[in-house]
Amino acid sequence: MKRRLLLLFLVGAIIGSVLDSFHIQGGAAYYAKPMALGISWWTPLIMGLATVVIGFTHFKIHPVISRLKWGAPVSIICFFVSYWASAFLPATNFEKTFLISGLYFLGWGLFDKTWASLVLAFLTAIIGSGIEGVLGYVEFFIYTKPDYLYVPLWLLPLYANASAACGNLGRLLLQKNDG
Repeated sequence: MKRRLLLLFLVGAIIGSVLDSFHIQGGAAYYAKPMALGISWWTPLIMGLATVVIGFTHFKIHPVISRLKWGAPVSIICFFVSYWASAFLPATNFEKTFLISGLYFLGWGLFDKTWASLVLAFLTAIIGSGIEGVLGYVEFFIYTKPDYLYVPLWLLPLYANASAACGNLGRLLLQKNDG
């Protein structure tokens, strides 16, 4: 289990940091003290930890793998597209919110359809956005066009997509392979 959690951490640290650099490159956000890729030294730590927390809690609370074998890859693709849209799409925050929400509900409607996943996505969105709001308040990480409490509105559905993607990744990596 420890090796699988470490793998989950490393995947989150690397991919999450690259995705977060999209926000920097697209002008959606900036770090107070950037380093490589425009992100801070602590970004990989937070991204890795967030991936482990989401993946592990989703595995423990709602261990059901997506109903169809394509559920996990589709949720990951939706997450990547959501990150790209939040960073580079020339649209208002409201329009981005609508699109990113649609991506979450597309994956949920096709491959999940459980109340547990909706609750986990909601909690992930509230907690993740709250943490980023605190980071914005202390000016470690600043969104260029926040809508409320130092964060943009589209951050909530972005975290819902993170819930689906990291949750499914955690379920896949943490389940026992008896073969």
